[in-house]
Amino acid sequence: MIDTREGIRYRTAFKVYRAMLKHLGGAEQLRYSETDGWHCLEFIQQGHKGRVLWSEQGQKSVASLTKPDEAAFDLCGEPADADLQVGTDPVYLIRPV
Repeated sequence: MIDTREGIRYRTAFKVYRAMLKHLGGAEQLRYSETDGWHCLEFIQQGHKGRVLWSEQGQKSVASLTKPDEAAFDLCGEPADADLQVGTDPVYLIRPV
C-alpha cells in the first residue's frame, strides 16, 4: 500500500484504508438500509454521527445527499466539493452529535 522504491508514495489503497479507519474505527453501527440500489450505513463514533453512502448503479451529486450540518469526505478522506458524484465509490457524511 506504500511504494518506497523512489521515496515514499502512498498508493490509493492506503489512502482509502486510512479514511475508513478514521471514520469507522471504533464506530458503532446504528443502522444499514438499501433502497433502489442506494446503500446507507449510519454510525456514531467519538462524538460524531455519520453516514456512508454508495450506489450499485447511478450517481448523484454529493450536494443533493448532504444535510446542512454534514461535512462530506470522498473515498480517500479528502473534503468533497458539491460537484463530487457519489456512485460505487462511497462518500462519508459526518456531523457533530
